[in-house]
Parts: sequence; structure tokens; C-alpha cells
Amino acid sequence: MKYGRIRNLYPGGNTAQGFFSLYDSVLENLNRLLILKGGPGTGKSTLIRQVGLAMVDRGYDVEYLHCSSDNRSLDGVIIPVIGMGIVDGTAPHIIEPQFPGAVDEIINLGECWNEQYLQAHRAEIIAYTTRIGDRFRQAYALLRQAREVEGEWEALVAEAMDFSRVDQLTEDLILEIFNLSPRVRHLFAGALTPEGAVNFIENLTEDCERRFILQGDPGSGKSTLISKVAQAAVKRGYSVELFHCAFDPNSVDMVIIPYLKAAVLDGSVPHIIEAQRPGDRLINLMELADTSVLDIRKEARAEKQREFYKAVQAAIDEIGQAKELHDKLESFYIEAMDFDELDAVREQVLNQVLQQVAAYEQAFK
Repeated sequence: MKYGRIRNLYPGGNTAQGFFSLYDSVLENLNRLLILKGGPGTGKSTLIRQVGLAMVDRGYDVEYLHCSSDNRSLDGVIIPVIGMGIVDGTAPHIIEPQFPGAVDEIINLGECWNEQYLQAHRAEIIAYTTRIGDRFRQAYALLRQAREVEGEWEALVAEAMDFSRVDQLTEDLILEIFNLSPRVRHLFAGALTPEGAVNFIENLTEDCERRFILQGDPGSGKSTLISKVAQAAVKRGYSVELFHCAFDPNSVDMVIIPYLKAAVLDGSVPHIIEAQRPGDRLINLMELADTSVLDIRKEARAEKQREFYKAVQAAIDEIGQAKELHDKLESFYIEAMDFDELDAVREQVLNQVLQQVAAYEQAFK
């Protein structure tokens, strides 16, 4: 039997604007959504992973929604062909039912814990939760600082760029790449995590026969070029997946046009992507800059680069400390769980998914 495939992506991220959610776009058009509630350590991520693997074993493709604050944890799974998803609906990605019963259903894993045990450790739980919040607030303040530095860095590069040539390159690229009912899906391909910047670009583009890999400093026009390609694709009737920058969600790092099996992506630091497959084309936008202006601003650009990465690394350190505190907080909830009762809930969730699969197979197979 043929196994299904797993796509990995982030539905939210730790950004210069704080926690930034793209859940509305990620979960759009689902026929059935199970929303898991419950504190840390209640088995939400494990349940999600088990359901995803069960579907892959049955030959269904799935999308794993990864947690940007815990590299080992999942926030959701989507089975696209049957239009069903299971997500963690607790903070910071609070998700509530829009169509209770008809589409959405809450599964409360908190019913499986020993509340008396948690109440006995009330002071420690409140203290860890407060300290975690403090760490994230500090991380987001540092990321805002890094964004201000990046803006100054961008200005130094933009001063040297010949954007009329970038615009011409953009138009040429649009003609090279490209009627249907277009849809724009907004996603994150990466995140700033406790282990640093992580991305799933190679996984997400493995079906792309053509990848246009852009290189260049901040301010060289990469995000604008990608956005224009996405707009041109939609204008021509093609659906796109638009991947936002994990650091600055107002910027975009990649567009995938699934129908054309083509992608345009930022291959610069921190997501260094080299041309390594047939159909890859490397485009260095810095070749369109005035080198004399770049030389004049060389030291200033280098200083902004140092300031930027120093602030980002400090933010990542704060997120890492929040993760350590979260692990300690989670231990109280793990100790309080009735795992026999939790296993029964997992079985109930899996049965719901299998019922949806059976209905799909009866209708389309």
C-alpha cells in the first residue's frame, strides 16, 4: 500500500509583532475541525501526531502544523483531501468554534486530569506561567528592536538599488513562470524557535520542478518581487501559497504556485537555499545595486547586520528560557493526567477521523 506524505509548516510564529497567527488562512474551508483544549502536558501534541501517522499509514497526505515555541511539539494536523483538521485551541493560538456542532467540536482533555493535584501546586503553576509570559514579552521587545535595526539596514541597501531594473526583472520572471479559480493561502514556512531559526522550505518545495531562488540583503526588493509574482499568478487564475517571513510577517519569503509546480523564494540568511536541483535558478538582486554606493555604506551595513543578529539571538535566548520554564510547568499537568481516560479520548478522536475518511471513500472511491 502506498503511504501518504507529510508536509510541515507553521501556522503561527514568534515575530517582531509578537505572536502572529495565520490560523484563519491555514484552517480555511475545512468541513470538520476538532479543537483540543487543555493545559500543557495533557497529550494534545501526541494525539495530533498519532492521528497524522494513522492517516499516512492509510495512504492519506497530511499537513503537520508545528509549534514555534517548542521544536518537538505539534499544534495541529490537517487531512486536506477529506477537509478535516485537529488543532490545539489553547493560548497563544486561541481557537473557538465558529459553527459549533456543524463543523467545529471542542475536545476537552482537561477532563482527564486530577484537579486536586493541580490545585495543590497552584502557586508553582502561577509562578511558572507568569515567568513564561515575562520571557516572551522580553523576546518580542528584542525582536521589535531587531526590526528597527533591519529597517535602517534596508534603507542603506535600498539607497544603492536600481529598482527600475528590479521591476523589469520581476516582469520578465512573471512571463517566464506563467483559467482557474485562484485562492491565496497564507502560511509560515519557518519560525524563530527555542533552537533558533527553523524552516521547512525543502519539504514544502519538493514537488516544485522550478525554483527561482533570490539572494540579496534586506532592502534589495526580494519580498516585493515575490509579492508581485503572487499577484500576477492570482491575476492569471492560479492559486498560490504565500509564505510570510517568520520574523516580519508583513514581509513574504516564498510563493508556491502548485499548479505550475513553481516557487519563488528568498534564499538568503537565515534560510540559506542553494541551487541544488534541476530547474533551480539563482538570482542575485545585489547585482542590480550601485556598487559604489554599497562600498560607501559598507561599514554602516556591517554594523546594522551585527546589531540585527545580536538582537534576534537575544530574543531566541529568551524564547529558549520560556521553553525551559514551560517544560517545568508541563510536568505538573503530566503528573495530574489520568492516561487511561486520555487513551479513551484519543480513540474517540481517531474514530471520528476514520468516520470522515469512510464517508469520503464511499463518495469518491
